[in-house]
Amino acid sequence: MNQKTHVSGPFPLSSLRARRTYARAARFLSETSGAVTVDWVVLTAAIVGLAIAVLVTISGGTTALASNTGDAIAAMDVGGFSDSAPQAPYENAHLMCSNTTTCTKVSLGGGAWEEVPNPTGETGDQFYVNGQVSDGDTWFAAYDASL
Repeated sequence: MNQKTHVSGPFPLSSLRARRTYARAARFLSETSGAVTVDWVVLTAAIVGLAIAVLVTISGGTTALASNTGDAIAAMDVGGFSDSAPQAPYENAHLMCSNTTTCTKVSLGGGAWEEVPNPTGETGDQFYVNGQVSDGDTWFAAYDASL
């Protein structure tokens, strides 16, 4: 058979250059070493995509949960004192609470002692200076200065 008419592929291999090109193309198509890399790239991309989808799905719920938790912590009564502790009636007062319902109130500048409702329900001394919860030393210093 004449080589020019011989066909062993999709086109006649009449020249050396055509045969080399065909051989390179056939070798390239038969190689499988790069297939593993492609598999890992596709698998990694799928895992990253799934992680992003999960994060987007749960992020709204976690934001709401964090907000609710912060609100609950802010509303807690810590140590018997809270934001709802009375301000105006006890602006500058020392409360001596022997029970959970009533206290004896002493105001800065002296004045009569009076029985008042216990604002916290705790027993013991409670001090208010300028409408804020205070310690005993600060209150007694303000009391002495007011006399």
